[in-house]
Amino acid sequence: MDFKKTAKRFILLSLIITVLGGVLTGFMFRTQISEAITYHQTYENSRENSQQKENNENLRHDGELYGDRGDHERGHDTEESDFFESGQFTTPTIGATIVFFVYVSLCGLIALAYWLLVIAWLYQASSKAAMNRTLWTILGLFFNLAAVIAFLIMRSLQTVCPSCGTYQKSAAFCRACGTPLQIKCAECGVLVDGKDNYCSHCGKQIIHDSAKKTK
Repeated sequence: MDFKKTAKRFILLSLIITVLGGVLTGFMFRTQISEAITYHQTYENSRENSQQKENNENLRHDGELYGDRGDHERGHDTEESDFFESGQFTTPTIGATIVFFVYVSLCGLIALAYWLLVIAWLYQASSKAAMNRTLWTILGLFFNLAAVIAFLIMRSLQTVCPSCGTYQKSAAFCRACGTPLQIKCAECGVLVDGKDNYCSHCGKQIIHDSAKKTK
């Protein structure tokens, strides 16, 4: 599987479903959303007015017993409960309910597909890098993105073949194509990385096999 192409298509499809589904769901529930906003604003205004009245009453009865204030607070809580229970909202239509459940189901499928794609990528990438694919697949199943970050860190410690791009442990030759991963400097004889263009010991330019064939 070409995960780069798959990831691009998956991201594009996810954005389309999320945006269009969210807009359609919001449109279908526009009445309920408007009622909820109005209800919230009314509740906040009522709460502010009640708090202001309570503060004014406390100022006027500064010398009264604390028990009276407790009774007043309990009464205030009862008023709030009655206020919540008195909220009236329009029942959503059957079409709106269906759209909502379809949208939630699609979002769940997107999340599941993302999780499985990450696991599949870890399986494939660990196989190519000659790492323990069973271990990384299990880690991806339980930790997902955290496992990806850990895998990328571990893989960065390996050597990359300059010819075929295969990740592997440090060796003299690539296990996939046989390209030399270490080259002896013609000037000082020190072994350098196969990707280096200059010797890190003497600064002499490294002549690769491909350059020799071109000449």
